[in-house]
Parts: sequence; structure tokens; C-alpha cells
Amino acid sequence: RRGSGGRAEPVEQSPVRVGVDVPSLACEGHAGMMGGEVVTGADVVSESVVIDSRELRPGSVFFAIKGDRLDGHTFLDDALSKGVGAVVQNVPDPLPDGKGIIRVADTTVAMQRLARSIRREYPFLLIGITGSAGTATTTDMIATRVSMGRETWKSGAHFHDCLGCPPATHTDPYAH
Repeated sequence: RRGSGGRAEPVEQSPVRVGVDVPSLACEGHAGMMGGEVVTGADVVSESVVIDSRELRPGSVFFAIKGDRLDGHTFLDDALSKGVGAVVQNVPDPLPDGKGIIRVADTTVAMQRLARSIRREYPFLLIGITGSAGTATTTDMIATRVSMGRETWKSGAHFHDCLGCPPATHTDPYAH
């Protein structure tokens, strides 16, 4: 902002977060949004979703995504030791105590359905930046500018595939 004399005045910026609170959901709510079945822990609440077991923290639910090279189910024991639950195609045996487990036909599709449901239910502005060069800088510049007029949350990572946006829509930036 420019003041008298054309000098730039400092701008007090709002915290970097989504314009509305990101929902904390119980497994029962997750299952309903993505067409899954709660196997155990319907009342277990999560604050974020992750697809990489190394990024799990308390309050996270892990989506065991089956990829071309890796199957997230391989990391399920480790994920459940760190997070509150998991969305799976193959239910673990034995079932872990105190964890939420949701069975779905396809974990990738379930995660996309969850993101779509959250976008419908919680009206926040979502800006996606695409391209092959300059996306990190563009993202930072847009987040800085938008945060001057409203609460803003910018993803801490750069996603380069169809699995990036869904976890970002259900991640509470203050849950770290």
C-alpha cells in the first residue's frame, strides 16, 4: 500500500489459512462423503488426510493408495501407529484398537469424492496453479496478494498429479 510521498507502508497480513475453517470429521462423516463403510471407530475424528505415511501426524487419516510402483497398504501398520485411522481397500487383520478404519472400493476415487464433498459443503475460494515452470513463485505471489484482503492458506507442498488437491482441501493448517 502506498501512503503519502509514494513510500510503501507495511501491510499487516492476516494469518495464512483457508477463509473458513477446514472441517474436522469423524470417520462416519468421511465414509458418508466418499461412499465407504466404517469398519471400526465411527467416532474417531481427523484433522487432515495424507497419502504418504511419512507425513502422518496425530489427527491424520491415511489413504492407502495403490499406485503403479507402491501400494499404500504396505505402510498401513506404520501409518496406524502414527495417525488416527485409515481409508483402505484391504481391511487389516487384526483390527487396531482406537483407530478409525473405512473400507472403500478404490482409495483414489474415495479421496477425490471426499475433496468434492468438502468443496460443496464448505464454500472457500480454491486457486490452483498449473504449469511446468514458475509455479512455486506464482503460488507464493498469489497467496501473498490474496492474504492482504482475506484469510488465506497455501499448501506447503507442490503437487504434480491428481492426488495433490484432495488432501489440501481437508488439511487444517493449524493442526501442525
